[in-house]
Amino acid sequence: ASTRSLSSINCAGRISKSIEEKTSGRVSVKMLTHHVGFKFTGEIIDNVKRGNAGLPFEGITGELMLKEGVNGKEAFFIMSSEEGEGSLIGYRGSIDKDSGVTGLALAILAAEQYTRGMTLHEYLMETYDLYGYSKVSLEPMVMTGEYGMTMINDNIMGYLREELLPDARAGRRPEWRLPDGRDSLVLTGGIDHLDLMKKAVGENPESWTATKRDLPDDPSQWPVAIRESLNILEFFGELASEQHFAKERRTKIVIVMRPSGTEPKHKNMVKVLAPPRDPAGESLQEYIRSIDLLSRRTLDSAMIVSYDASLVVYESKVGETPGKFSFADLSPDDRVELLRLFPIIVSAEAKLAVYFPLRAYLQKEAARLARMSVNDFRAAYEEVRKKVWTTAPDGSTKGYLTIFNKTNGIEFIEESVRLNLTRQLALLNPGDTGVAEVYVQALLWFGTDLGPISFEALLTGRICEVRGEINKNNPEIMAEAVKVMADFKDSYGPK
Repeated sequence: ASTRSLSSINCAGRISKSIEEKTSGRVSVKMLTHHVGFKFTGEIIDNVKRGNAGLPFEGITGELMLKEGVNGKEAFFIMSSEEGEGSLIGYRGSIDKDSGVTGLALAILAAEQYTRGMTLHEYLMETYDLYGYSKVSLEPMVMTGEYGMTMINDNIMGYLREELLPDARAGRRPEWRLPDGRDSLVLTGGIDHLDLMKKAVGENPESWTATKRDLPDDPSQWPVAIRESLNILEFFGELASEQHFAKERRTKIVIVMRPSGTEPKHKNMVKVLAPPRDPAGESLQEYIRSIDLLSRRTLDSAMIVSYDASLVVYESKVGETPGKFSFADLSPDDRVELLRLFPIIVSAEAKLAVYFPLRAYLQKEAARLARMSVNDFRAAYEEVRKKVWTTAPDGSTKGYLTIFNKTNGIEFIEESVRLNLTRQLALLNPGDTGVAEVYVQALLWFGTDLGPISFEALLTGRICEVRGEINKNNPEIMAEAVKVMADFKDSYGPK
């Protein structure tokens, strides 16, 4: 059986082990995680046929099959699947994805479950409960521009392969802090897929496939197709909070990182396999939800590590303090916000060089302006606002936000600012003096027309949180928001 469906690997391994135990080893199911492309499934099928005919295995998958101890003469192909939902069950002459056969197999499975009084979904939930739930999260980092591919291959993959992987393999157990700060990922090992075809010292050449035997010793001299297929790194990890658990009770985490072979993308993939749940501890739905969240948090952490490795540094001239800005300067919350909202990094130097330094500048200015008298505030507000966004007589814009317009990023600015203001409000009670500073920030970003409207919506949401109310139209909630807004409009209103 071969698979590219990462969520199934460990769960299927547990099922395979159960089959071997129940048949006293007479039936052995091997799980092969092959490389990108369903063409490798075809190669496995060809190798099964070669093994049945007494011939040696070939190619990259031939090496995988040898390492897994596949007996060529007795081997037969069961199924293959991939994360893109393609699958093949039995080859019957086909060596590519076959939706018809897969659909028929699902129909048979559904009929079998019907006789048990279950649906397919209920059967899936039962399987998760018995063997453990697994979750995969995948997100590419797009790095366009003149240096995009260089940053992916040299900066990111170079750092991961030359520094992080050796530490993980040597047992130094490097840790990645998860973005919410509640836990860390401890790296316990790793694999460089290039090693699969390297000729290690001490290996018996007779154990190699012909493909490996014919390759040059220097990987840089390998055919491009083989080099690109194997340019993959895997890191194995566990949660720091579970280190005192027995090994079988620890959540297993694998992070897969590789460049895209066809686009300027660095791909991060996280697969999480949890041990079977404790029925006395949580419901199945709560168990699944917690693993989904862990997978997402781990992916965020992997993307932060990748961005840090890219070492992007931008010149910034915001406010009165020109200087440099880099992704590493951002807080964990800001990094995750950036990854969610603005993943195209290298083509956006000008935007990044302005946005985060500008936000810090306006936050500082808002704190200063919020303490002023009404008359002093109005003059100072206009001065700062002109630096941010002014309109010339010909209708063009100038100022720090000139580079953001409806086609290249102002929607990102609006949403990101609202998220940031929401985060600031979450640390305050509606009556706190710091709320006024957040209101002034909204005025500086959006102006006296949209600023109060945007802020009132955020404030109403915060009042609901504090009061434990879910209905934003509750008259008491609305009245409280209106009172706070009236005070702000008197203190910080337009001329």
